[in-house]
Amino acid sequence: MILLIIAPEILEGSDVSFEVELLLTPLSPELQMVQFAEKESIDMIYVNIGKKSKVGKLVFGSMAQYLILKAPCPVVTVK
Repeated sequence: MILLIIAPEILEGSDVSFEVELLLTPLSPELQMVQFAEKESIDMIYVNIGKKSKVGKLVFGSMAQYLILKAPCPVVTVK
């Protein structure tokens, strides 16, 4: 199974089958995704990386960076 971290609107109308999973926990989004990947035995994660300034990364962190370092499977970043 592959985890895509993108807006579902991008896939609507395409031939790609997908399902949306809403994760509601008090954990940070990054930790939620890592735990979800572990629980669901995800084989690969695709994540969109946006442009952030150095200050933006310092203040808000980088979800993609956290996933790359902590995910239990390979992470592909898409710009």
